[in-house]
Amino acid sequence: MASTPPTSSNSHGGPRGHESADVSPRGPFVFLLFLAVALAAIFAGLAGVDHLLAYLQESTARKQALELTPGVVPQGHPLPPEPRLESTGNAAITAVRQRDHNILTTYAWDDPSKTLARIPIQRAIDLVVAGGNGVPATLAANGLVVAPSATQPIGGAP
Repeated sequence: MASTPPTSSNSHGGPRGHESADVSPRGPFVFLLFLAVALAAIFAGLAGVDHLLAYLQESTARKQALELTPGVVPQGHPLPPEPRLESTGNAAITAVRQRDHNILTTYAWDDPSKTLARIPIQRAIDLVVAGGNGVPATLAANGLVVAPSATQPIGGAP
C-alpha cells in the first residue's frame, strides 16, 4: 500500500508553505510617514534658527558700523533722558578722587578769616587717640585701645 504523505496545515488552516499576513502593511507605512514628517519639521526648524542667527549677526555688524564717537550726538537724534552716562571715561572720577585725596591729606584754611583750619585726616586721628576725646585710654601691647573700667562714664563727664 502506497502511503500518501499526510497533508498538513498550518495553525491558521491554510495549506503548508503559505504564511498568513500577521503584520498589516498599514502600520509600517504610518510609522515611516510620521518619521518623514518629523524629520522635515526638524530640518525646517534648523533652517529657521540658521536664518535667525544670520540676521542677528548682520544686525550686530550694522550696529558696529554705526558706532559713534563718545559724546557726539548726531543731527536729528534727541539726547537720552537723565541720568546720562559720562562719555569721558575715568577722567571725571580720577579728578574727584584726586581732589578728595588732597582735602584729606593736606593742611589748609577753610575759613577766609583764618579761624577754621583743615588738617590731614591721619593727623586728626592721631590727635583724637592721643587726647582720648575725654576718655582716657591706654594702648595695649597688641595695639588695641583699652578704656579704663566702667567707673568713669563715657565722654569724661563726672
